Amino acid sequence: MRSAEHSDLMHRLREGRIGRREFIQRALAAGVSVAAVGAALGASSRRASAQDPTPVIFIGPENPEAFEPVLAGFHAEHPDVRVTYNNYPFDQLETILTSRFSTQDASFDVYTIDQSRVAARAARGHLVDITDQVGDFKGKVLEAQYVTSLYQDRVYCLPVWTSLQTLYYNADLLETAGVQPPSIDPQQRWTWEQTVEAAKQVQGAGAQYGLIFEQVNRYYQLQPLPESAGGGPGVTGEDLLTVDLTNEGWQKAMTWYASLFEEGVSPRGIEVSQNLQLFIDGKVAFYVGLSANQFLDEQKAEGLINFGVAPHPFFEGGKVAVPTDSWSWGLNPFSENQDAALRFMEYASLNPKGALESIELVPLPPANAEAFEQYLQEVGARPTEPEGVVDLIRYEFENSVVHRPQSVAYVEFEQYLNTRTFPDIANGADVQGTLEESQSELERQLEPIREQLGGS
Repeated sequence: MRSAEHSDLMHRLREGRIGRREFIQRALAAGVSVAAVGAALGASSRRASAQDPTPVIFIGPENPEAFEPVLAGFHAEHPDVRVTYNNYPFDQLETILTSRFSTQDASFDVYTIDQSRVAARAARGHLVDITDQVGDFKGKVLEAQYVTSLYQDRVYCLPVWTSLQTLYYNADLLETAGVQPPSIDPQQRWTWEQTVEAAKQVQGAGAQYGLIFEQVNRYYQLQPLPESAGGGPGVTGEDLLTVDLTNEGWQKAMTWYASLFEEGVSPRGIEVSQNLQLFIDGKVAFYVGLSANQFLDEQKAEGLINFGVAPHPFFEGGKVAVPTDSWSWGLNPFSENQDAALRFMEYASLNPKGALESIELVPLPPANAEAFEQYLQEVGARPTEPEGVVDLIRYEFENSVVHRPQSVAYVEFEQYLNTRTFPDIANGADVQGTLEESQSELERQLEPIREQLGGS
């Protein structure tokens, strides 16, 4: 083995970028003797025990600064562990994780997991069953968040954040158009039909766009449309492995969605990252986005936008359905630092202090129950938030939210809808034909999963 390669492997081992198992495999494959490998591991262990904290590598899609407060808090209380965060683009993270798990990569320890994908990851052996280690934590997190941690009644991750969507409106644009704003009272919730009617009226008075969804063409944002119309989540069966996209509810919801773009109420060709700025710039009458968004509050405080808040709409005659869920953290089953990594997860999820630190620079509610109450107090104290917003948030979490389906095929299901079905419909494709094609293609993609996992 070349000395430079040996030195690099040792360096990566000391920094925690590769685990002992991977070091052994790579060193032996390169021709290093068993005795030499043992000596190298012994030297590494002696140095680590003498002076180095246990390294934990944490990966996710957020910008590095988002986790600075929780990392600082954890390190202050746990000086024997040093967590390093590495971020990857949101749209690439799932592919990167799948690739690394396929090689039993031990170079990372903790990763963020979209709560809708827990079943898919757990079924494939990509998460550690931590039921016995964490014990009964049901009362420590929001009830709606506890269920997102489970697969087959076992705990595979810890919830850190949750989310809620509300309807924002530009108060100045509505006033110019003579439109009475919607009430913040959930008992007076607007229908989607009312919202579009008002949006068109505001457009007629000069607004560029009537209605924009924060996460346009993404299942998280759009699932509540067919749910409200009676179409369900799009998958059925005991194991949620039967595609169901062609029912009346889905056709109604997607026909309505298509009309937004066809009639110019919503814009085509706008990147998700640009939607919030369009609202801030005063070009949009109604905006469906994350509740109590700190960034929006800052813009309002600076006089850049005058907004109001109302409950998430629903279809006339349908049920109320509001998006929820966010990120949990899970353990890499190939990690060799699982004990230290789990301490970090528990700090951010089950410790109210760590939970609040985790959202200090992130506009999301914590999943921790005690921290959530403190979060609501902070939201209620903001001068930029309208009166009644805390009552609305609490009501929606207790009565209105819908989880995404915990299917072992969720990754394939969501990816197809996000990249094919929703964009095609928004760009003018025939709704019925697109839904039929999507159902046929997804049934084909899910068939091997059903066979492999024994689903129905």
